[in-house]
Amino acid sequence: MKIISTIEQERAYSEEAVFVPTMGSLHSGHLSLVEKAKEFSCPIWMSIFVNILQFNNSEDYTNYPKDLNKDISKAEAAGVDVLFTPDTNYILREESLEHVSSGHKGVILEGESRPGHFDGVLTIVNRLLDLIKPKYMVLGRKDAQQLFLIKKKLEEKYPRTEFISSSIVREDSGLALSSRNKLLSNLAIETSAELFKCLKIFYSSFSSGDSVEDSRAKAKYYIDQYPKIELDYLEIVDAVSFNEPRKDTFGYFILIAAVVDGVRLIDNIYLEKKNNKFYVDLGTNLTGEGNK
Repeated sequence: MKIISTIEQERAYSEEAVFVPTMGSLHSGHLSLVEKAKEFSCPIWMSIFVNILQFNNSEDYTNYPKDLNKDISKAEAAGVDVLFTPDTNYILREESLEHVSSGHKGVILEGESRPGHFDGVLTIVNRLLDLIKPKYMVLGRKDAQQLFLIKKKLEEKYPRTEFISSSIVREDSGLALSSRNKLLSNLAIETSAELFKCLKIFYSSFSSGDSVEDSRAKAKYYIDQYPKIELDYLEIVDAVSFNEPRKDTFGYFILIAAVVDGVRLIDNIYLEKKNNKFYVDLGTNLTGEGNK
């Protein structure tokens, strides 16, 4: 595995590549993206860059878990070919940085609670795509709104790059893997698994024919039994438009955000309606098997 800090150190980026962007603190969810990348039979690039622009709280940025040496070992063992670890000055230099606005869909839900977050995400993903010019980019589905905005704002700009999404990876408890989980106490980790159960209650009710309002009420009643979970939002959106679902909606995201033990967590499940039947992607567990 080659480790580079500037693109000029490695000219192979002009060849076909599949790109996995990360902020480090790698876990099995990130490594599942590398496994997905192997399907495309071209060199795998991974970036590790903790994007200061997407943090609307300086303390949150400072506390974000970082361990580059461990990340290097994990990336190499997973089969990454080129690991791109640029410093902040290289990425943020003004003469090269194009600021990308997330627009209206970037200030709702997660964007409402984290002002400027998605502008920061899009600005840096745009910079990385411009530098690496991959044929494919693989993104996790856990950050559903982020995935939606990256595709909406950057697909047309990079027509030669195919944007690939991959299922959420979960602990056996159902807790979605996240670098932020490292900041949780053992008790908070157990409590946080209730977010997934809440999503499944929403899904079960909605797919059985209940209204959005009734389905949300049932799920919220469940999560309200856990006072250590500070619920921010619990919503269902059209996966294509991120608007409220309509009669002709065929793909849905049920989204949840909450704070547990002072740590902000997000999760979602994806539903698809075909021939009046619902199919759900609950993610996979650490062995790669589907969750139930």
